[in-house]
Amino acid sequence: MQVRLRGGRQEVIQVRGPLTVRQLAKQLDLDLESHLFVREGRVLTPDVRLGDDDQIEVYRAISGGTRR
Repeated sequence: MQVRLRGGRQEVIQVRGPLTVRQLAKQLDLDLESHLFVREGRVLTPDVRLGDDDQIEVYRAISGGTRR
């Protein structure tokens, strides 16, 4: 599968499937709590299975608030 990392590490890598999102995150050393995994515009849950033909985008989740 093609994995496009967005944010801090901007790169495209090839990963062999099948894997779950959880397994992919572990393989890439990414924390599920701070990254979003997206396929075809939909955010994926950790148990979703990914195949060799998938194109996945990984975004770093950023949170913040407003200043008062």
